[in-house]
Amino acid sequence: MKRFLYFVLVLLCFASLTTAGESLLAIKDTVRSTSQDTVPVRRLSLQTLPVPLEPSEAVGEQTYGVVTLSVASIRTQGRYPAEMATQALLGTPVRIIERHDGWLRVQTPDNYTGYTKSGNVTEMNAATFTAWTDAPKIIFLAHHGFAYSRADRKSPPVSDLVAGNMLRLEGKKGAFYRVSYPDGRTAFVLKAEAQPIDEWLKRIDLTAESILATSQSFMGVPYLWGGTSSKAMDCSGLVKTVFFLHGLILQRDASQQCVTGEQIDITNGYGNLRPGDLLFFGKSRDRIRHVGIYMGNDEFIHEATQVKVGSLNPSAPNYDALNASEFVRACRIIGAREWPGISTIKNNPYYQNTWNKQ
Repeated sequence: MKRFLYFVLVLLCFASLTTAGESLLAIKDTVRSTSQDTVPVRRLSLQTLPVPLEPSEAVGEQTYGVVTLSVASIRTQGRYPAEMATQALLGTPVRIIERHDGWLRVQTPDNYTGYTKSGNVTEMNAATFTAWTDAPKIIFLAHHGFAYSRADRKSPPVSDLVAGNMLRLEGKKGAFYRVSYPDGRTAFVLKAEAQPIDEWLKRIDLTAESILATSQSFMGVPYLWGGTSSKAMDCSGLVKTVFFLHGLILQRDASQQCVTGEQIDITNGYGNLRPGDLLFFGKSRDRIRHVGIYMGNDEFIHEATQVKVGSLNPSAPNYDALNASEFVRACRIIGAREWPGISTIKNNPYYQNTWNKQ
């Protein structure tokens, strides 16, 4: 009898464990199979774009700053291991919102906010910032280069430079511009690699041909999460950089860029697209994960591992199946410069210092 009862007890225990195990597996499968699309999503619109912030009173009078490195990393938190959210180029004006243990919380001309080391930015009060913004400047236009310590390419560099860097113009010497940095350093930049900003702005040709030529000049540039320079960039960083080199300041992220400009109807395919339009990819119109620039003939240029050209055409050798299957919206920036969320260097409050000129 004891043996029989023991046998029954063993069977009951086994049955209980089996049932429990099946329950646990059922729970795990439920979690694993839960679609991300069932999570509530914020509808993307102009109202979801970032807005200007006011500096903390603890910041004091130095609520302005200008980036002093060729490329300054801006992170989600004030510590080095934190995710890099974006980058800002030499000469970029910023507002200083807070200070934390050697880190500055800054807001950039696209209203993006993050943390950068205090040494990456020269802090300024209103008077110093006004003097900087009012001064004539040059913009560096080569993808990579140097500012030299003397008017001689063989002299030691003062720093490296990337496309879009801006420096104060102090004079000229032979084949060089004499320039100064926000932190007071002086240097010489080759005239062949830069232009006075006022002259450059007058010569900008905002056409599809120019946008695509600039985009293709970055072919092969490696991918970097948060990158916005000709050294390395992410997908929206490529778009932002290309249009910045045409005098426009776009939103930082693809999920922000997609709500600006003229919205294009793509319900019937690619027929309404024009070269230079922005293409957005994701699970839905409100779940944007990627952006590229349309080139025509079903092709687009984008940053994915490196800057390259993909196709929406299944028969093309460079067919991008994933992005073709998740092409969900498009917008047109060319001709839409006065739309909300888009500004120009000529009218952006950071570059024009509208706070101190009212």
